[in-house]
Amino acid sequence: MGTEQVENDEKVRLPEESGGSGVGSGDFRRLWFALSISQLGTAAASAALPLVAVKVLGLGILGVSVVSLATAATVLCVALPIGSWVEFRRKRLSMMQADIFRSLFALGLAVFLWFGRANVATLVVVAAATAVGGIAYNSASQAYLPFLVGKAGLVEANGRLQSSVWMSMAVGPFLGAGLVALVSPAWVFVLDGLTFLGSAALIWRIRKADSAIGTRTEGSPWQAAFEGFRWIRSSPFMWRQLVSWFLFAGASAALTPLLSVWYLRDLSFSGRNYALVLAVGSIGGVIGSLLVGRLARRLGRLRLLGLTNLLRAPWVFGYALVPYLPLGVAWSCFFFFALLLVASMFNASLTATRQELAPPDVISRVASSWFLAASLAQPLMICVVALLAQVWGTQIGLLASGAVVTAAVVVARPIATTSLRG
Repeated sequence: MGTEQVENDEKVRLPEESGGSGVGSGDFRRLWFALSISQLGTAAASAALPLVAVKVLGLGILGVSVVSLATAATVLCVALPIGSWVEFRRKRLSMMQADIFRSLFALGLAVFLWFGRANVATLVVVAAATAVGGIAYNSASQAYLPFLVGKAGLVEANGRLQSSVWMSMAVGPFLGAGLVALVSPAWVFVLDGLTFLGSAALIWRIRKADSAIGTRTEGSPWQAAFEGFRWIRSSPFMWRQLVSWFLFAGASAALTPLLSVWYLRDLSFSGRNYALVLAVGSIGGVIGSLLVGRLARRLGRLRLLGLTNLLRAPWVFGYALVPYLPLGVAWSCFFFFALLLVASMFNASLTATRQELAPPDVISRVASSWFLAASLAQPLMICVVALLAQVWGTQIGLLASGAVVTAAVVVARPIATTSLRG
């Protein structure tokens, strides 16, 4: 089953003007570099924000939790409306506006820190504003990418963009923590703000004209906001993928606190060994993202999608079966690397398929629905799995996370064997 089957089953094609200039064009390289530098600044700032809360403001668990909960609540409330807002505006312009918006808040926090005026409310406002700008940027870029590179280049383009995200996750926290330790927390947010401005400048230099604006339909703004979700629900294929994404994103989020306790407390890994395991895993994500375009051309996108989906299943169980040091470090590096290698390929392939199938006038709202699903799944799954781990032990919590990942694979698995309407 090839891409033609995708188009016939969903009865959707990209607009004719979306031929795109391909991933080798200067315009795509500008977009890629823009995302790379802004992601690096965001990762550094994300690592620095809890350090500011604890070390500078002296907040405890309750204060840090308030910042996190306020950010999550903001995302849940505005994700769909922002997707709708972006849908009816120029996408490249929306990305620049989102970058400038986030830059102002990051630089503003730096000023507050320099003058000693930062408090919990400041952190809440900045974290929430950054999340809002991130949703707007992602919704716009998801809709703009098919127009920029054409549907033939979507898998490779998404892989390259995703590689920058994985690289920033590996490097950004060290950069943020290093600047806090060596200079001051304020400089982390100066860096963050400048990377957003640099991203906006690069996007402004893209020569290809902006994509078309979505057509408004009758109904209230709230009805329009849910249009992307309604389209997903009408497509059996995309609905399965959204449910699978809900489960996988939730399980992945639940793993983060569990793995910290499992490795650092239960298995007595040193901080250096644990950091090594995480870094090797991120390298797997980078490699998978860079290879996915070539593999999609060789195997076919849907075959690759089905294969990488199945290969996501076993690796989390390996985390719960780690032997003790020193073999445990090599074991953990292998399992982290393998999971993120195949997960990055699956994510890039699925994102490209979603961009190709979604009608151009709902694609931003579809992207914001995907973001909302992850935002709902993560706190819910963290609470459920943490409760299991508290009652029956960390290893049981890890096995439960592995079971949820397996369920996500089972839900998405029909893509390999049935038509997209199946």
